[in-house]
Amino acid sequence: MVLKNVDPLNLLASAQRKGLTPRVGGVVLKTLAPPEAIICAPCLLGEAEGEYIVDPRQLLNVERD
Repeated sequence: MVLKNVDPLNLLASAQRKGLTPRVGGVVLKTLAPPEAIICAPCLLGEAEGEYIVDPRQLLNVERD
């Protein structure tokens, strides 16, 4: 399931409709985070967010996607 507010194509189209310039130079990182690394999970609190906030000091094997 892809949430509307985290789908890259929807975000780009929305920014263009609003006359905003898309940001460039960003990177996507991926990892498997242990539960103790998770600081906040807005998606589990009923928010329509597809992100987790984690403590990067507890992450291993971070890869650039």
